[in-house]
Amino acid sequence: MTTYDEALEPEAPAFMLVVNLIRGICLAYPLISIAFIGVGLSSGRKGLGYGGIASLLAYPILAIVSFTTLWKHI
Repeated sequence: MTTYDEALEPEAPAFMLVVNLIRGICLAYPLISIAFIGVGLSSGRKGLGYGGIASLLAYPILAIVSFTTLWKHI
């Protein structure tokens, strides 16, 4: 049985899957970056630590681009 919403927008379930994946990534991204900073710099692997710092600094740009992309489709 097809609901009214599914009849109007058949691609909505796929779009919601993408939205949920982006939400999960936005939650996990800064936590993983902080872990990379701690592990990388404390173990002497400076590249891993500096990569964590760079990714943490790039996070707001990623969030803004993701938000504006989603906002255009809603």
